[in-house]
Amino acid sequence: METAVPFVNIECAAALAAEGARVTLIWNPDRTFFNIAKVAEVEELGRLIDSLRSRFEVVNLPSETEDAAGDSSAVDRLISENAVRTLHGEGKAEAFLRENPEAVQRFRRHVGQVRRLLSSKPFDWLLIPGGIWVAGGAFRHVCVELGIDYTTYDSGDGSLWWARQGVASQSPDLPGAFASLRARCATHPEEARMAIKQAWERLEERTRGEDQYKLQMAPLQAGREPPCDLLIPLNVRWDSAALLRLDVFPSVMDWLRQVLTWLRQRPGVTVAIRQHPGERLPGWDETDDWQSVLAGFPDLSGRVRFIKGNEKVNTYNLVLGAKVILPFTSRIGIEAAMMGKPVVLGSECYYSGQGFTWRGHTAAQYFDLVDEALAGRLIISPEARESAHLAYYILEKCLELRTVLTPMPADYLRWVEIAPSELWATPEIRDLLRALLQRELLAIVRYERHAAGFCVD
Repeated sequence: METAVPFVNIECAAALAAEGARVTLIWNPDRTFFNIAKVAEVEELGRLIDSLRSRFEVVNLPSETEDAAGDSSAVDRLISENAVRTLHGEGKAEAFLRENPEAVQRFRRHVGQVRRLLSSKPFDWLLIPGGIWVAGGAFRHVCVELGIDYTTYDSGDGSLWWARQGVASQSPDLPGAFASLRARCATHPEEARMAIKQAWERLEERTRGEDQYKLQMAPLQAGREPPCDLLIPLNVRWDSAALLRLDVFPSVMDWLRQVLTWLRQRPGVTVAIRQHPGERLPGWDETDDWQSVLAGFPDLSGRVRFIKGNEKVNTYNLVLGAKVILPFTSRIGIEAAMMGKPVVLGSECYYSGQGFTWRGHTAAQYFDLVDEALAGRLIISPEARESAHLAYYILEKCLELRTVLTPMPADYLRWVEIAPSELWATPEIRDLLRALLQRELLAIVRYERHAAGFCVD
């Protein structure tokens, strides 16, 4: 996808080899599901890989495969979500797959090639970029299927996220790191106070729109927005953080339709649906037509408010005015719990089960919980709010690695000029190297360093 992912992988390979690890590079130049736009880039990378064969073992994916992934439901789901990623939304994905059967077959064949390689060559561990998009998704799928240990990573400008045996953009390390932090806080209450304080400071920064993303375009002011009973903060559906997270409902559009159908039986209940404010940014827009969903419920027009991503509305003002928050996988679910609001989930969300949200496992359970919350019977206790703060601290301060060593083009042009001995000597990257070599949760490694000095980097 025209990023420096191959160079980050090579840089990590060199660092691990310098520490005594036996490293193999897997060279995978195939065009799969529209992941290569510039063939010349792949050819240039191929020449680079050839030049490294004296330093590393290099293996190619087998050109033939006996198993083209069959009709595995997990592969079908992965293909469907890659279509959502490609189309920037759900609405056109199904038709896209019907119209591009060769892309579907190529993806299946790719999974089969990965399976054949990993079945025949017993790696102890794989480093996988992404973990959902095309090749990364194929490798992660086969690692899960064959029980191979793996780590994934994802990135943004100046940021890296890493995860043991999960998709990094979906923060799967949070439960393990949360359990470790709770255990430490039981005997080190000063650490709990530090983490809670810093979590709240970060939330306040985000509510003011002063964080690195600066998504909020209006000030935070209680009463600025009309109150509502239910607030539905939407994710950017095609973003990696939201892919493969569906559970109770087969799609986000179906989820909204079922909520609106349920609303018809609840006279007087109001709903605000907030499109992700990031969708106003170039390249982050969606193709899904939310207005067409709402048009199917004209009788609810007075009780349903849809707030577009580019409207000058502070999402946290909506949280303050809502009784119940219904996220998909957005971190605003953690933030809402920190603010004392009940949060009901129906997805495979990374912060579900941590003591500050409620989760329905069927549509009936989900809507029963919403009714309970509206009736005031789902209460965020002081202990639950503390848990939300600790989870948020992990998410904001430990899971995200602020560093120049990312595959983002602007970052790459900076770190490629830094000597490896200097680059890997920074505290953040030393944490990363320890986590990779010892296969620890990076979030725990980082928390231990933070707690030792009661500081953050």
